[in-house]
Amino acid sequence: MMQAIIYARFSSDAQATGDSIPRQLRTCTPYIESKGWTLETILKDEGRSGFKGHHRLANAALGTLEREARDGLHVGKVLVIERLDRLSREDHNETYDLIRALTKSGLSIATVEGDRLYEAYQPIEFAAMIELIVRLRMNHEESAKKSSHGRAKWDARRTAMTEAKKPVSALCPAWLRISEDRSRYEVFENRDDTVRLIYELADNGMGSQRIARSLNERGIKPWARFANRTPRAWSRGTLVRMLTDPAVTGDHQPMRMVGDKRVPVGDPIRDYYPRIIDPDLFARVSTAAADRKAVAGNKADIPNLFAGLAHCATCGAKMNYRNGRRAGYVRVRNGVEQAPTKTKAASLVCPIANDGGCSNKRTIAYVSLERALIDSALHLSLDDASFSRREDVARLDIQIADRQRDHDIAYKAAEELWMNAGASAIAQKLAGQREAEAEAIAAEIVELRASRAMAAGKVSAAEHISRLNAIRENLEAEDDEERTTARLKVAQGFRSVIDRIDCRDDGVSIVKFVGGRRVISVKAGRGRAAPRVWDFDLMHSMRDNATDDVREARYLRRVCPDLSSK
Repeated sequence: MMQAIIYARFSSDAQATGDSIPRQLRTCTPYIESKGWTLETILKDEGRSGFKGHHRLANAALGTLEREARDGLHVGKVLVIERLDRLSREDHNETYDLIRALTKSGLSIATVEGDRLYEAYQPIEFAAMIELIVRLRMNHEESAKKSSHGRAKWDARRTAMTEAKKPVSALCPAWLRISEDRSRYEVFENRDDTVRLIYELADNGMGSQRIARSLNERGIKPWARFANRTPRAWSRGTLVRMLTDPAVTGDHQPMRMVGDKRVPVGDPIRDYYPRIIDPDLFARVSTAAADRKAVAGNKADIPNLFAGLAHCATCGAKMNYRNGRRAGYVRVRNGVEQAPTKTKAASLVCPIANDGGCSNKRTIAYVSLERALIDSALHLSLDDASFSRREDVARLDIQIADRQRDHDIAYKAAEELWMNAGASAIAQKLAGQREAEAEAIAAEIVELRASRAMAAGKVSAAEHISRLNAIRENLEAEDDEERTTARLKVAQGFRSVIDRIDCRDDGVSIVKFVGGRRVISVKAGRGRAAPRVWDFDLMHSMRDNATDDVREARYLRRVCPDLSSK
């Protein structure tokens, strides 16, 4: 039974509140069932332009799928899309090349609209190719026309901003608002005083973290960047943006998207906003911030395997990783030096609580949590594909496809010769030669497939356990390259199977897996104490190994009713 991947996409953030993604899923899911396929996974690109190719960038879902398909990880599967323009609205040449590249990599493509299937390793028939190119060209021209109108509108708005200093949108910095007659921007209440206070504290050498804490302690409420999204407290990120935003001096820098990055367009527009901070003060503060960032430098290591996964269970903020003492630290107790510590110390903390805006002030012992999840979930996060040599897999897939075609040609020729040979000795000899050729190629294909299996990382259970143990050892290896490679592999593996980690104020971390099939609860130990771990298989309740704490099992089923009911 063929495994199916649904790909759904919409272009702009304005569509996020609509029904685009759910509608595409409602369309594709019954289509898969009608074909007798099995749904493997759902890929989504939200707010990614198909016209500009943003959905094919390295950090986008389709871009990742392209790379994996080239590496031979989706051979024999089918990609299901609502209609062709979901796959791409780029130039018809680009989109046609994309379709052919995916099918040549072993991934078929099916569109619900029109019930079209572009099969892997098969050429597109002439009539179907003409129809395909016409559709792709129409999709691209429709998007190009919209883009042209958008650029003309933007040019007119930029002219109004530059020459007349006229507001073209109600969207503006959080300390401003547009006037009732929409002719100018004005200070929102007394927020200019808060902006001056922030810059004064920064100019006196205070960092953004301390400024956030100071504002929260003074009872100054934070501002919402968007309607109905008022944060609980001032945060470091908000202040970093404000301390580097030239809008405080009255300047507006138009921006546009290039790939997935915003880049400046033209020169800043002077005096577009009301000036609150003098340029010399802004220059001092922004320069000091840049110097601090340069001193911090970049870390080649991957210290936090759960970056982006761990959240505060109280306020929902992403947990911050905080370094503690390093391995080798020497304690002095009663005037006597103790043996150097063997492990580092680090913790996960809620940044909102750190700024005074959340009640969850519990710190989670990071090393203990990491060890607990490596013990209980490493085998779930690293499968054969995690150890594959993708370049070799792609090369062998091409060789197998080529030799399979040679085999089919030789076999068909032998079959026709045998059917027409009759009493002819020469024809029978030729038929035997072609049959032998087909058998030799078939044997070669068997060897190639065995080589591909090895390149794809397929090994016995014992060998898999051995390489998992090697990864565990390299997580703390002294060699920087070995350690970074191992930690990056494990971090990627965890992100592929873990949906999120909720860190509670009682020190328990709830680890929820993708698809709701499993939940692991970890009570990180302190000092030398080992962590307590409960592992719940929510798809098969009889497999729970949590008989030592029934209350914890009941709690998890209460907070995850949508999972436990499956």
